Parts: sequence; C-alpha cells; structure tokens
Amino acid sequence: MSSGAIFLMGVFTITVLIDMPIAFGLVLSCLAYLAIYDSAPMMVAAQQYVVGLDSFTLLAIPLFILAAQLMNGAGLTQRIVRLCAAIVGDIKGGLAGVAVLACLMFGALSGSGVADVVAMHVQDDLVADREHLYLDGPKMDLLARLHNPGCGRP
Repeated sequence: MSSGAIFLMGVFTITVLIDMPIAFGLVLSCLAYLAIYDSAPMMVAAQQYVVGLDSFTLLAIPLFILAAQLMNGAGLTQRIVRLCAAIVGDIKGGLAGVAVLACLMFGALSGSGVADVVAMHVQDDLVADREHLYLDGPKMDLLARLHNPGCGRP
C-alpha cells in the first residue's frame, strides 16, 4: 500500500474516531490528501466531477418528476389508484396490493422509478387512507421498495 493511501485511510479513521459524520470525514480526508500529495492536480479532480454529472439519466430524472406532477395534476394518478383498488382492494392486505399494482402501472407509463414514487407520494391520500390506519413509515418503506418492478416491466 502506498503512503498516500495510508495517509488517506488514517485521516478518515481519525475523523470517524472523533465522531465526525461520515460524509464530512470523507470530504476532509480527500481534501487533506489533495493538499499534501500533489500527484493528482485539482484540474483532473474537477474534470472527473463534471464527467460524472454528464449523464443522460441524471438529465432525464427532473423530466420524469415533471411527468409525475402532470399526471397528478390531471387526475390520472387518482384514476389509476381507483382502478387498482377496484381490482385488489377488497382482498386481505388490499391496500398494499393497491400500492404494488399502482406502482407497476406507473412504471409502465413513465419508465422511471423516481417518478413512480413521486407520483405516489405527492398524492398523500392515495395509499395512506386514514380509515385504514396505514402509517407513514410503512407506506414510505413499501413505496421505496416498489420502484424496481415498475421499471423492469415492459
């Protein structure tokens, strides 16, 4: 192991031992490494940062969120959830089934898991009916786990 790697891990270990948050420890150890070891010029670090942001996926996510907001504003989300409630709402655990089926349908419409979760969460009364006593914590856990099947479905 090189001396730079040992220094980097040493600074990070010290920041963890003094109860600094992990994110700040990572940033501080990287900045200390760049300040002491000049093997990687700052121009390369800035260039790699910009290259990491140059992604079509990252550019598309705000538009998918906009699509979710438009579907929500047009009432499409309420109609989809009512359809799902008519299909699986009467069986035991039907509220979770409604959430699963609605996320599958949203995934087929938008193609983005982020847009699915935003569309389901923005309409707060879709899944969290107060009469069913479905708490916010389990609802958000369920919705966070559901965004993958919708994207994988053709």
